[in-house]
Amino acid sequence: MDREPPASVFSNANKLSAFPKQVESVLRGETIAPITLEIQPSSGCNHACPKCSGKLNKDSPYYAEIRKQFTFINPDVVKGIVDSPRAPLGVVFAGDTGDPLLHPQIESLIDIVSDKNISISVITNGQALNQSISQKIVQRCQGVRVSLDAFDAKSHQLTHGSNDEQWNELLKNIEELVKYREESQLGGECLIGIGYLTAKHTMEGIVEATKLAKNLGVDYIHFRPFFYSNDEITPELIEKCKAMEDNNFSVIFPGAKYKNSKERNYPSCQAANFVTVINPKGEAYICCHHIGQENAKIDTIGTNPEDWDKFVISDKRRDLIQKFNLTECPPFCRLHSHNQTLSKVVAVDLLNQPISASHHAKFL
Repeated sequence: MDREPPASVFSNANKLSAFPKQVESVLRGETIAPITLEIQPSSGCNHACPKCSGKLNKDSPYYAEIRKQFTFINPDVVKGIVDSPRAPLGVVFAGDTGDPLLHPQIESLIDIVSDKNISISVITNGQALNQSISQKIVQRCQGVRVSLDAFDAKSHQLTHGSNDEQWNELLKNIEELVKYREESQLGGECLIGIGYLTAKHTMEGIVEATKLAKNLGVDYIHFRPFFYSNDEITPELIEKCKAMEDNNFSVIFPGAKYKNSKERNYPSCQAANFVTVINPKGEAYICCHHIGQENAKIDTIGTNPEDWDKFVISDKRRDLIQKFNLTECPPFCRLHSHNQTLSKVVAVDLLNQPISASHHAKFL
């Protein structure tokens, strides 16, 4: 099965055009069921990143509590969500508090979602990849991105707090992930990529990281800035990385990400209609940047489909989307480009666009 070009997968500003009816509803002031649901299934982590976004952005008693308990989401909560008539179209298994692959039933979670024909993407540090998990991912998911953020053992220690043994194991895990996809008759559409966060302490390694990613056999390397870091990448470095592109490998520098800031030219976060997140305790928040903040919490999702339905149409969710204080949002906000699109778009223009059949359009 042919895979989508990675560059089109990450065209975030254009993805809303795949959902004209939902955009029209939001522009009329209505709330809609999220297109994308980020599920953070595990609070456990096997890395010790010095600049962990969870710790830096939201250093609160919540994080100490949830990590101390090694909290894992109840699979019945996930089943209730996907059984709902308002189920999301895409699910991203990721982690702010921990790595998703450390959930002891992560393969069952993937099956629960995939059995409903809901598109799945996984974002992981890759350390817990093994034969069984890797084969499950390439057979049932549409994408997986390994947050490498390094080009050798020393740089990985600086970004992920790892050791030489972990680095070598991680590279082997990625190589085997690629191998399992190529061997699988069902894994042809699963895009495999490398994530690399840029800042002063990682900038000099982007060319070596691109070489490494290409040698590992992945489909792309995706660069984006560390939160609260607006260090720009020189055009010369970008050109050196781009020179390594070919039909099987893409280098992605999202320009909009590097121009993002705390300035918001829209009154409310209407993009939160399209994307939401739940943590390992089943608590739903307005977005991933505000997990653990009580003023951003909407509800705790139970195990029945009706619990998800009530969350989707709740007055609290509608009011929070309309009234949340955007000055509390970080720079490089995930939903910023979508909010910019929504502030400019005219519904009738989208309705004239062809409906996208892309799995990856569902990962907003």
